[in-house]
Amino acid sequence: MLKAPRKIKWNSINKEGRSSFIISAIREILFVMIGILLALSVNNWNESRKKQIKEKALLKQLHEEFQDNKEQLVTVKRGHLAAYYDAESVLKMFPINPNTVNLDSLNFFFFNADNGGAIMDRWTFNPSNAIIKSITNSAAFDLIQNEELRFKLLAWDSILDDYLEDEHIMIAFRNDVFIPYLIEKGVMTQQRFKHAAVSHVRIYSSLTS
Repeated sequence: MLKAPRKIKWNSINKEGRSSFIISAIREILFVMIGILLALSVNNWNESRKKQIKEKALLKQLHEEFQDNKEQLVTVKRGHLAAYYDAESVLKMFPINPNTVNLDSLNFFFFNADNGGAIMDRWTFNPSNAIIKSITNSAAFDLIQNEELRFKLLAWDSILDDYLEDEHIMIAFRNDVFIPYLIEKGVMTQQRFKHAAVSHVRIYSSLTS
């Protein structure tokens, strides 16, 4: 019953009026669509900005953690180099005769850390991993856009494990081979090494805490 009047009304509109009506309707639809697209664009831009802010905060934390670790590594490297130079000085004294060697010199090279890194000092690298682990083990990792950085962060554990493995091998060599050899040859005494273990061994495990 209602369709007939509407049909009559529509038919009564001339061709020009119909075209104007259709154009107006299309224009209104376009305005609505543009409004929706603008709203979506603004929303996407806002979400992207929030992610960039979070990413920047994460990268800042990572940078600070790695800076602290780098400072610790530089200190450890300095100690190892000093111990290396001490070892070179001892090698120049070979063959060592316990009865004629200058024990004060040996004592200095082995145990006196005042020279920067005596041979018997134990310099270990113990980096902080709190930030990197919290990032790589969570959804926060997806915020990092740089693909190269993402790869290096994922490889960090393997690199660190390789380094620590070498470090543990050298510590085991020091304790199981080097010290027993010096004691066996009479260059040093068991008691002297026990004293050194208490008073001179340095483990740099809290530099970043």
